[in-house]
Amino acid sequence: MGKNGYLEKRQANFQKIYERATQRAAMVMVKVAVITLNDEFGFAEKRAERFLTKLKENFDAYGESSLEDAELADARLDARVDKILKGQVVLKP
Repeated sequence: MGKNGYLEKRQANFQKIYERATQRAAMVMVKVAVITLNDEFGFAEKRAERFLTKLKENFDAYGESSLEDAELADARLDARVDKILKGQVVLKP
């Protein structure tokens, strides 16, 4: 550690906390999606498993493309969602 060892340590700790919070938020969203699919569409174990498998595939594909060009990956993702939802639902953070 350099001169500001305390600050470096604090920044590293903050980064770990941020990563854990981000991972937890993503996991909560996935769990809520599975519950919603069950409640609204009757997805049971097999269909939920298929959903989760495809979700992971799509997420991995998005992750790979976003490493190359994040803005292009986001634009493609938005275009695909808009095509599915036909502009009826706006998904913004």
